[in-house]
Amino acid sequence: MMALFKQGLDRVLDRFISRKLLVWILATVFMFTSKIESADWVMISMVYIGSQGALDIAERFIAVKNTTFTKSESVSKNV
Repeated sequence: MMALFKQGLDRVLDRFISRKLLVWILATVFMFTSKIESADWVMISMVYIGSQGALDIAERFIAVKNTTFTKSESVSKNV
């Protein structure tokens, strides 16, 4: 029963919100309710921002790499 609940929850989270963002939102709620200290929240925020930045850089690199190969392939075909 619990496994089925987790699978359903994973599907909902995958569609509407990333897990990293969910962790950050929960950390923010915990900070405001004094469950974690502000220093812990800062560390969680730094990890979230850093991982998002790394993903953005990787996506741009892959997009540029794919565009470059497409252009070079078309140039070699025209020659």
